[in-house]
Amino acid sequence: MTDKEQTESSFESEKIIEDFEKIQFNDHPGDIQNDALSCLKEENQQLRKELESKVLFIQENSLSLIEKIQELDILYRGLKQELKCPICLSVPKTEKIRVCKNGHITCSTCSQERCPVCSVFMKEFGGAQRYSIIAQN
Repeated sequence: MTDKEQTESSFESEKIIEDFEKIQFNDHPGDIQNDALSCLKEENQQLRKELESKVLFIQENSLSLIEKIQELDILYRGLKQELKCPICLSVPKTEKIRVCKNGHITCSTCSQERCPVCSVFMKEFGGAQRYSIIAQN
């Protein structure tokens, strides 16, 4: 094949490719748009499924967090009830709280010689008073 024939053959090949591309993209724009729309719809459905999955995960975890908060609230109320002074019924606000040998407490304001719950002396164990330190928030 001569150079001229090769050039003409190459030119014809390029022309065939161009014609094919024109036919594929210009003569059928609706097909391309439909393909693109179909692809976008599939991607949209996949994103919706992912979003629904994440929303469900958040809802499930929110419920378990709410349950844990409720459990902690019950524990807090029970602890607060146990820490109330049996005389004034308030939670002691000072760091030092008198405690009898049975674990009953009184606040420093209501402090007595005997425990108001079980009448045990608050000055037992060698005459030294026992104190419980409770951090008050």
